[in-house]
Amino acid sequence: MREFRATRVTHEYTQTHDAPPEKVFPLLCPVREADWVPGWQYRVIYSQSGVAESGCVFAIPNEDGSETIWLITEYNAADFHIAFAWVNPGMAAAQIAISLTAGERNTTSARIRYVYTGLTQRETRKLRVTTRNGSSIKCRAGKRPSTTTCELES
Repeated sequence: MREFRATRVTHEYTQTHDAPPEKVFPLLCPVREADWVPGWQYRVIYSQSGVAESGCVFAIPNEDGSETIWLITEYNAADFHIAFAWVNPGMAAAQIAISLTAGERNTTSARIRYVYTGLTQRETRKLRVTTRNGSSIKCRAGKRPSTTTCELES
């Protein structure tokens, strides 16, 4: 059997939102995403509070009928920081960290870091190609509430 070596790709983005961090941060939640993402579907598997919190586990459906399982690994409302990990079995795993800071004129700067790992040779190749040609990964990051700018940084 041939040894598989995964590829890990990291992207960092900065987005500007037309609202202060106090308004944006609560929307970074599997339940509250329905308030700003048309057609958002999710299934909460575990949450003591019923919304985003450290240790919250939820699933989102994929087009093929499978689910991607998400875990909130860090949640700090006081510092406007949240981090997630997700796994789509046989495809990819990801870590996402989002930190918000207040900007000028009642805006929020969101620093978003994605770390993707392909879980199969096929998915690793797709990750390499997607990253090279400007990327659908960039497009996923651009769907945050009231985004006015979204920049890919190398």
